[in-house]
Formats: sequence, structure tokens, C-alpha cells
Amino acid sequence: MKFIPGFGGSQRLPRLVGLGIVKEFLYTGRNVTAEEAIHIGLVDSVVPAAFLMMDATIKTAKQISCYSEIILLYLKTAVNRRADIDLYRSMDIEKDLFELCFATKNHLEGCNAFLENGLLFSRTGKVAEL
Repeated sequence: MKFIPGFGGSQRLPRLVGLGIVKEFLYTGRNVTAEEAIHIGLVDSVVPAAFLMMDATIKTAKQISCYSEIILLYLKTAVNRRADIDLYRSMDIEKDLFELCFATKNHLEGCNAFLENGLLFSRTGKVAEL
């Protein structure tokens, strides 16, 4: 081993996958297989190399782009802040952002559609039945 992880790797990785696993990887320098990475939560998905960048990325981006920009902003804020602060404060932030969701146009439209039809609508008009 020539150096330690930089850019917060030794601090953020234990929060993601657990201290024991991180110690094993960092102390031994062992590589992680794709199957193991998905099993421990290090990655969200594993795709074939030919499908890797364009197809998988575009598919995920299209899924995300169907939803309200403001709600996605609130969600990203809640998720990203959790690493900076303690659990109780991060839960307060999540609660505050959750409450803000109720004041959005998207929330009102979604509630009305659900009450009228039992359907959920995304920003692009896609429908999901419950």
C-alpha cells in the first residue's frame, strides 16, 4: 500500500457499506467483484460493458426526468445532507422538505388525480395505476 484513500473515501465508504467490509478492503487492497459490489450496496446496478454508458445511463435519466424537478431537488437535498450531519438533524431536514412537498403544484395535481381516478401522474403525463 502506497497511500490512503483520498477525497473522503475512508470516511464516506464506511457509511455506505459498513465499517467491517471497508476495513477488509482497505487493509488488504482486495478488489471487489461486480457481484460483491452489488451485494454490499457499493453500486446500484451491474450492466454488461457493451450496455454500460449510453444505454443504462439514458434509461436511468429518462426514468428520473419523468418526475417533478422541485421534488427531485428536495429529495437530493435530503439524501445528500445525511452524510454531513447527525441522524436527528438529517431527519428534521427530511421532515421540513417533506412538508414543503405538500405546497407544490405537482403534489396537488397528483392528489386530485389519485382521489378522482386512483391514478398517479408524473410530470410528463405517464400514468401508474395503484
